[in-house]
Amino acid sequence: MKFTPLASLRQVLHAARSYPPEARKLLWSTVWLVLGSALVVALVLAYSHRQTQLAGERSIASQAHIVQEQAERTLQTLDQRLQLVSYQLDPLQAEQVLTSAGATRLLREQINDLPFVRAIWVMDSLGRVVYDSDGDFVDVDLSGRAYFQIYQTQPETQFFLGAPVKSTKGVWVISVARPLQRRNGAFAGIVVAALDPRYFDQLWGDLVLGPQATVSLFRKDSVLVISSPFLEDSIGKAFPDLPFSSLPAGSERAGKLEMRSPNDGIVRHLAYRSLMHYPAVVVVGSSIQDIYASWTSTASFMLALWVMALLGVLLLRFSQARAVALRLQTEAALRESDQQLHRTLTNGSLGLWDWDTSTDQLKVNARWLTMLGLDPNGPQPTLATWHALVHPEDVHLLNRLKETVIYQPAKKDFEVEVRARHSAGHWVWIHDKGSVVSYTADGRPLRVVGIHMDISAHREAEFALRQSDYRWRFAIEGSGDGLWDWDIVAKTVFFSDRWKDMLGFAPEEISNRTDEWTSRLHPDDKTRVIEILQSHVAGTTPHYQCEFRMVCKDGSIKWMLGRGTVVVRDALGKPLRMIGTNTDLTERRRTEESIRASHVQLQLLETCISRLNDIVLITEAEPFDEPGNRIVFVNDAFVRRTGYSREEVIGKTPRILQGPKTQRGELDRLGAALRRWEPVRAELINYTKQGEEFWIELDIVPIANANGWFTHWVAVERDITERKRTQDALESSLNEKVGLLNEVHHRVKNNLQVITSLLRLEIRRSDQPATQHVLNDMQGRVRSMALLHESLYRTGTFASVDLADYLKKLCQQVFRSNAQPTDLVKLVMDVASVRVTLDQATPCALLANELLSNCLKHGFPDGRSGEVRVSLQCVDAQRWRLQVSDNGVGLPADLEQRRGSSLGLQLVSDLALQLGGQLEIGPGPGAQFAVVVVLAEKS
Repeated sequence: MKFTPLASLRQVLHAARSYPPEARKLLWSTVWLVLGSALVVALVLAYSHRQTQLAGERSIASQAHIVQEQAERTLQTLDQRLQLVSYQLDPLQAEQVLTSAGATRLLREQINDLPFVRAIWVMDSLGRVVYDSDGDFVDVDLSGRAYFQIYQTQPETQFFLGAPVKSTKGVWVISVARPLQRRNGAFAGIVVAALDPRYFDQLWGDLVLGPQATVSLFRKDSVLVISSPFLEDSIGKAFPDLPFSSLPAGSERAGKLEMRSPNDGIVRHLAYRSLMHYPAVVVVGSSIQDIYASWTSTASFMLALWVMALLGVLLLRFSQARAVALRLQTEAALRESDQQLHRTLTNGSLGLWDWDTSTDQLKVNARWLTMLGLDPNGPQPTLATWHALVHPEDVHLLNRLKETVIYQPAKKDFEVEVRARHSAGHWVWIHDKGSVVSYTADGRPLRVVGIHMDISAHREAEFALRQSDYRWRFAIEGSGDGLWDWDIVAKTVFFSDRWKDMLGFAPEEISNRTDEWTSRLHPDDKTRVIEILQSHVAGTTPHYQCEFRMVCKDGSIKWMLGRGTVVVRDALGKPLRMIGTNTDLTERRRTEESIRASHVQLQLLETCISRLNDIVLITEAEPFDEPGNRIVFVNDAFVRRTGYSREEVIGKTPRILQGPKTQRGELDRLGAALRRWEPVRAELINYTKQGEEFWIELDIVPIANANGWFTHWVAVERDITERKRTQDALESSLNEKVGLLNEVHHRVKNNLQVITSLLRLEIRRSDQPATQHVLNDMQGRVRSMALLHESLYRTGTFASVDLADYLKKLCQQVFRSNAQPTDLVKLVMDVASVRVTLDQATPCALLANELLSNCLKHGFPDGRSGEVRVSLQCVDAQRWRLQVSDNGVGLPADLEQRRGSSLGLQLVSDLALQLGGQLEIGPGPGAQFAVVVVLAEKS
């Protein structure tokens, strides 16, 4: 029959029926002692069971708090990066200097130090990808995705956490999105980041709460986003029965529950905490089996001890009862007791041993042997056999026990933990506990008994707990935070190496005293921070969190975010242990200051542009063809002059300002210049929203980014409607004056022709050669002036005349009038083109007429042949030389005496003076006359 305490008690009671009353009374007291001790053991086990449950719940809740803070910081870091991307893109897009390559580089810079982010991309208000850190989705329409649709249906959403999905490459990703807004608050698109859920699986996998522990991140709608271990069959599914599915967004709630997992059927205790600033809940769970593993081991040990104690009491009381019973009953009871003891030693769950110090022999039960893999039916071991099995590094513990414990009469009990080699070759941890039960007459120990308990599983659990603590610390410091662990009772603080490094100290330069932290607080922050910390330690606030400044080793100042929680309190609520982290906020503070400064500059620039009187209009660089480059910015002057609001023109093309009178040819010229990426100026007719016509003078220049790629056009337009009206009025007046002047010149030319005709009639009527000669000269002079007015009339230009062209016509006319009939005299022209005023052309024409007429009249008498040369050449920038010469008979010897009486020579001299020059007469042999004059052009 199998040995059990209940069976032993039943046997004792059955045998007690034949005992005398005194023996039965003794046995009944034993029964009550057994029942009382059983009740005490049950109460102790129940209490320890409850304490184990509470400790497990606190441990899971603490881990849930850590995971919640870690998830909060991770999403906050990502959220800040997405905001930083929008802040960096906004000014670059406003200045039209952002290219696809530049945007890709900017986005990659934002994810370089974020190992949990795979990619970031930016979408416009229509759902089209405009920038991508990988460049794979540019121009792809993703408007149907949930992270874009949420801003169509719920535009007030500021942060969206999407459900995990498999990408086209078969990789699980989680989308996180934030909206982009224009300066006027209009929706401009979104910026999206792709998270790697397996990163969190690896990170949270180090938080060891037991072999069957789980860590999960749910959205507030109970959709499973991340889990560790990673469960592909459950990721992305909704669990509406979870209690936190009804938590309102933005609330910070925590709770616990116990439920059976639908995935593996394991019953777990779960602790959940909602994220304060994000729509998500973290859930940490540990199986009931893992939570009660240490209690089960302890309970087994206590029950074993209770059974042993019970058996001892039973044996003692039973032996006392047998003393008053008959010898036969005593002998039978002793035999039964021996059988029970043998079964106990053989089948017990604890290893029992009995050491006879005089012979060094050991008596052990089968469990003692099987615990070390030895044959339970083999020979009994000696003390030397046991010492040989102990690990060499632990033998000194047994020797010290013999010297300092066992052989000290005042100390009867002892215990030690050692490693012993199993017959299979591995080491097992043994908890050895014993007592000296008998001594010799001189006080030396004679008999020592004890138990062996295999605590390998307990040791492994302790090691796993230490590893979990190490991994927890590693996970915290892996996020870049400095860890601190404050033992409030001992008044010491553990500062991690990262905590010290953030302040520029080596690990050995900072001790574990609490004043190492308070002494480095900025004087302006110390009182405030300590009050916040004490408020949480006193239990007034649920968490400790504040921002403060700390003084580094080199004297510089760093901004820190301190967070912490009291994780252990005693039964009265007194704090015992507090843990927390310090996060370096210096760069974030600098970024915020830079963003604020950038906003101030942008607001100043926008104010300046808005207050300009000239119209400023910015469009995209392309396309040139339909639908045309879209407007991205207009200033207040545009709104005032055109009557269109910004909302009406943003996204449209400048063609909305064109109308029926807009010059097609000017538009074609503008389009050609734009396609060549050249600045261009033009004057166009535009139309307001009400259809009013107005003139603009516009300058268009291309804007390139840092890579030299043109991204936008900037047009500055000035309203010239009034100037055009004035110009039209001036042109009309000028046309009237030109017509009047044309008419005057026409009438002057006709009048000169009438004079020429009258002179011709007088020549025919006169029979005096001298008179005819004078009238012919006058007729030539009048004809030269008439020719000038005819030239002006034909060209329509009255401000200046081409002297070379005019001289050619004049000389040919003079030659036709005065040349010999045989055409023996030739005309040679060598004149350069120069434009002169009308006041200069008339004396030049008369001068050339007189000199050429004199050459023809006096240079070739008696039918002589030759040539007459007319030259007009530039002397320098301001002076021209007009020369008339011939190769005829030459000048008469008395030329100087004739100059006073010759009308022609006097006229030539006067004309030369009128032109600002002086007549020069050459030495011959032919005749040569020249005048050097200033003939400045006046247009």
